[in-house]
Amino acid sequence: MKVQHFVSISGGKDSTAVACLAVERMERRPDFRPRFLFADTGNEHDVTLEQVNYLAGALGIEIETVRADFSDRFAARREAIARDWPKELRRKQHTTECREQQANDLSYAEKAALREECDCPIKISPPVPDHLIRRAISFMHPTGNPFLDMAKLHGRFPGSKTRFCTQELKLDPMEFIKSPIRMAGTPVVEWVGERAEESQARAKKPMIETVRCSWRAPAVIYRPIHQWKAAQVFEIAKRHGVKPNPLYLLGMSRVGCFCIMAQKEEVRLTAIHFPEVIERIAGWEVECGNVARHANTSVALGERDEFISSFLPTDKLPPDENGKVRARIDRAVEWSKTSRGGRNYDLLNTLDEIEQLSDGPKCSSKYGLCE
Repeated sequence: MKVQHFVSISGGKDSTAVACLAVERMERRPDFRPRFLFADTGNEHDVTLEQVNYLAGALGIEIETVRADFSDRFAARREAIARDWPKELRRKQHTTECREQQANDLSYAEKAALREECDCPIKISPPVPDHLIRRAISFMHPTGNPFLDMAKLHGRFPGSKTRFCTQELKLDPMEFIKSPIRMAGTPVVEWVGERAEESQARAKKPMIETVRCSWRAPAVIYRPIHQWKAAQVFEIAKRHGVKPNPLYLLGMSRVGCFCIMAQKEEVRLTAIHFPEVIERIAGWEVECGNVARHANTSVALGERDEFISSFLPTDKLPPDENGKVRARIDRAVEWSKTSRGGRNYDLLNTLDEIEQLSDGPKCSSKYGLCE
């Protein structure tokens, strides 16, 4: 039985290493012909898009680009706004203790789902005024950008605990390619660049994982660099004559999309080198805010006078002087320049920004690539 192999490409160091391993196997086995897939989320760095094109030429492979399309979901979302927003919205705010008990006690989880057992507080959002509902519906139309359209449909950006972006923007579009192959009875092997040292969650994953299904052929998830260190990842790329993504040389630790999980230093460096990205995100915050119930409710209650949905998770930044925790991107940029919990501007950061703007980018790799 034939097996179809897929190699996920992101433009970053780990997926590049996996691609190199796949190329080496292709050289040893002429019958081995994997398909290389890249998911364009609509929020990728332009440098990364260029890197993906570069990798195809440098490794002599064809990289297929997949892109999510949510345009057919907007009509239903407009109908849902018209139906649901005139009603009061009640949501349980489960405590950590409650969530833990739900995870370990099925009976309790069933009762909690029916709001019969737990006494966790309920967050009540009042009905949204008719004129704001009509306004939100007028803005609820696709833009053609997968990331922004996804956020508008959810009425919010992904969060640290609700990272639906990976599933909807990367895994689902790739599955659209793989599923028909499995449905036809051909197993697939998915090569992914996940390493144990990156997080505790990834460390718990096996190198080879088989996912079986009763109605289609199985899939095998293969993590060939699971036990590798970062130095090994860059070394195999160097051996193949592949240059690292230039974003690593600027001090970035992740080089795909401008992630909602971006670290403080990454926000600062992005603002210095790619101000257009910050400007784009600021525009997205307004577009998403126009169709976000929480933003419309805040405006209706007089808590604020603008329709804004923060791009970064609320726990990313400390509260401002008024106790607000919204992490708007413009405030995040200012926070990224500070030290001491955001209380003081960091003089070294200021000097570094002046130097880089006047003399041009300097190499500041976290992985020792400047040596």
